[in-house]
Amino acid sequence: MQSPIRALLYGIAIWFVWVSLIVASAQILPTGISGSALFVSMQTVALAALVLGSTVLYLRKVGEGSFGEGVLVGLSWVGVMIALDLAHSLVMPEMVPNIGAYLIAVAPSYVVMPFITTLTMGYLERRSLEPKS
Repeated sequence: MQSPIRALLYGIAIWFVWVSLIVASAQILPTGISGSALFVSMQTVALAALVLGSTVLYLRKVGEGSFGEGVLVGLSWVGVMIALDLAHSLVMPEMVPNIGAYLIAVAPSYVVMPFITTLTMGYLERRSLEPKS
């Protein structure tokens, strides 16, 4: 990883923005909507958009990326998300009442992160290697 501190900071920023969006939307929307499958799908879409945008911003600051860089950054962001969720559950236990339920319901949504970072950085690396016409 070219810039581990920058990757860590982007991971923390993704978690903060994503959790803020979820909490704000849960407060604004009616109770029936916040528990629906559509709401969960929109959470995943918001997470994917945050990861994609953060990947592009990370690459702008770092310079070049590769498939390997994408895997490492994505996995580090997953680790940051899970660590911050668990730390948050210690401060506010009502947010994550059951670790088993968390690992089944929430943590799998983070699997999308390494795929997005790897594909984005790999695509941009391949694109930068193509001869210009």
